[in-house]
Amino acid sequence: MSGFNLSNDYDNSKKIAIYVKEGINIEDIKQFSKEVFGKDNCTVEYSDRFETSVFVNVKEISDEQKTNLENKLKEKYESLSKLEGDVIEITDVPKVDIYDLIKSYIKPIAITTGLVLIILLIMGREKGMAKALFIPLGLILGISAFYVSAIAILRIPVSEYIISVGIFVYTLSLIIAAAYAKSNN
Repeated sequence: MSGFNLSNDYDNSKKIAIYVKEGINIEDIKQFSKEVFGKDNCTVEYSDRFETSVFVNVKEISDEQKTNLENKLKEKYESLSKLEGDVIEITDVPKVDIYDLIKSYIKPIAITTGLVLIILLIMGREKGMAKALFIPLGLILGISAFYVSAIAILRIPVSEYIISVGIFVYTLSLIIAAAYAKSNN
């Protein structure tokens, strides 16, 4: 699937690992990252539960940006200023295919949609197949297609939140289709 804007977690990016012996204040790292990489170009998160290391995800990092970030970290954290050489570790993060993200949802969604359509067909068998089946199916597909189109057109970065909202929109479309079928009985 192409045409979607992927978040740093799912697109080709660089993961910067920062390890400090004493606890890291993540707000400081976020501030440094915004200064070095720009406001919306990075995500910062703890990499362990002890809060001694942080991951920063960015699309690209130049040597100048790396040096700038290292200098800011050395100024803030004494344990890093004593180290010689690199204080951060950079790894490449490969692009994730959108299909790989959603393939585990395809079978349950298809089964659920099939069962709902069978129930709607049974409920509206006197009205005929077109009204009982095709109009609710059109509602389900139309609402879901509108959501996916809005993401692609507005270039909203695809992340785990977009997938969760997509499942909510799908559920909402099932409820709307069932309400439509109920009101026409």
